[in-house]
Amino acid sequence: KLSNQGVVYPKSYYLLVKSGKIDIIAPARMTGYAEDGRWVLLDNGKKVAAKVIILATGWQSSWKKIFDDRTALEIGLGRHAPTIEGIKAQDLWSYKTLVDPPPTHIENQTQHYVTSTYRCLIPGKNVNNRDFAFSANQGYTNEVDAHWISSFLQGDPMRFPSFPEEAIAEVELSSAWMRRRYPNMLSWVNESYSTTLDFWTWPQAADQLLEDLYLRSMRSGGNWFTWPFKVMDLKEVSSLREEREAIRKKYK
Repeated sequence: KLSNQGVVYPKSYYLLVKSGKIDIIAPARMTGYAEDGRWVLLDNGKKVAAKVIILATGWQSSWKKIFDDRTALEIGLGRHAPTIEGIKAQDLWSYKTLVDPPPTHIENQTQHYVTSTYRCLIPGKNVNNRDFAFSANQGYTNEVDAHWISSFLQGDPMRFPSFPEEAIAEVELSSAWMRRRYPNMLSWVNESYSTTLDFWTWPQAADQLLEDLYLRSMRSGGNWFTWPFKVMDLKEVSSLREEREAIRKKYK
């Protein structure tokens, strides 16, 4: 079970939505209150009566409050249209399991924005400068992310593209795969949530980062097929600092 998923029970979120007891109004954002204070005004022109309002981020990027447009463009955080043609990219994945896909998400039909966030940690455009990185993951992957970023900023030996163009192309290919694999999923939310979604595959994503550092992967003893059945522990990555120091001396 994950979050509120898994075995369905009478008061589960999904069952309440399906039965109509929870009404979802999306995509829409609140723009203000009606004059009587009893209604919430939405950006789609509608209004909703509300007794309680919970303030949340709404999956909006906080980058615009940190970087102005010029700075974001300079370091490669801005969004742009894909440079890889979608038809050619889809030809790479002609799997039988992808035959007769569900309808494409309506917003994906008109919005084809991508960012160039390599490994979800650095802007591909800035790959050679090695002076800027970020992370928003948790737990096991957060620990690996931190070491990856540390090695990146310190100029340690790493396996990643030599040129920004290579990094950007790899990121766009990953984004094209996500649209191909999950056509009915919203592929663009905002600048910081638009590249890939390593939700169920976070162990492979973490292993990929370890291999970028020339460190041992598959530390739980599993492999590409058995990892869902292996228990992963933070102790597996407790010695990354020492391992990185050894790699640094080896390539010095």
